[in-house]
Amino acid sequence: MKVAIDLTPAVKRRGGIGRYAEELTRALVSLDDGIEYQAFYLEGDGAAPRPPLDTLPRITDRSSDRAWRARVGLGSWLGLSYDRRFGDIDLFHGTDHLLPPLRKIKTVFTILDLTSVLFPHTQSFANRMYSRAMLPAYVHRADALIAISESTKRDAMAAWGLADNRIHAIPLGVREGFCPQEPGVVASVKARLGIPPRYLLWVGTIEPRKNLETLYVALAQMRVNDVPLVVAGRKGWLYQHSFEVLAREGVANRVHFTGPVADEDLPALYSGAEAFVFPSWYEGFGLPVLEAMACGAPVVASDRSSLPEVAGAAGILVPPEDPRAWADALDELLENPERRPEWGRKGRARAAEFTWEKVARATRDVYRGVCDGRS
Repeated sequence: MKVAIDLTPAVKRRGGIGRYAEELTRALVSLDDGIEYQAFYLEGDGAAPRPPLDTLPRITDRSSDRAWRARVGLGSWLGLSYDRRFGDIDLFHGTDHLLPPLRKIKTVFTILDLTSVLFPHTQSFANRMYSRAMLPAYVHRADALIAISESTKRDAMAAWGLADNRIHAIPLGVREGFCPQEPGVVASVKARLGIPPRYLLWVGTIEPRKNLETLYVALAQMRVNDVPLVVAGRKGWLYQHSFEVLAREGVANRVHFTGPVADEDLPALYSGAEAFVFPSWYEGFGLPVLEAMACGAPVVASDRSSLPEVAGAAGILVPPEDPRAWADALDELLENPERRPEWGRKGRARAAEFTWEKVARATRDVYRGVCDGRS
């Protein structure tokens, strides 16, 4: 069996979606079970997969993201076939919110989240319109679907009228490198990034769905006011309101923005945090929660969508619309540091249940089911 996986999100370093494409493919290749894997990606800016995935046979396209999405969308509406573009592969796995029109080649499509359906106001106009027009077509055309959480599976079934046996819930994993780091390593990364000794941590892309505004209001209400919030990530779409709330609440001097952080620095950041905070309105999975727990950081997360499923009893779950509850939960943690090791042990035990090998084996079974006519 020959399988092509869309590695464009990994090549373009697209946060959680990139981590999914990269880690899944690494784990699939490591299974070494006779399946031949190929990498498909857009190489318009000269980017390429990171080792060891750079050695995979490749199918590339020099189109920009926008041009490729337009071609795929137009080809889908016109009923064209891109089979020749992908050669003699047996199956194509779409990991990038799009699925080329293929007739003879089997297809698997991963549903990463339903933001465009459930929270359309948190997306840019262009993303919202594209998703609304094309996602239903991709979902109904795929031979099998993968959802990255049970929550996302339920949302997809409700939104698009999908049968239970068409969609497989396969939760994500955490890489082995995400584990508690030595104090010297943590100190070195903190010094390089200009981070204070004690801090709360948030990781992600600054955009409306992430609900940083609740954290800013909570900071203004906390009794403990000498532990800043570190925001690690790039500005995304519609981020301006977040900074307006930050200025309005008068806590800008208590928030440290690092910008994008290299993957190799994240374990140290998680390990050094007094707590990891994640107040999202909605997540398809919430990989940073899992990574933080694996590194021993106490986790305070939203009680919505997939996050209770990921954190389980190892995290403190708080309503995302209640800044007062967030302030109280964080004060409780910071005023009782002796409880940090207990939350760390719970988190590490929880995170150990999620591995990329499990993800790969379950995904491979989906591939085989599709090619054998069982899915």
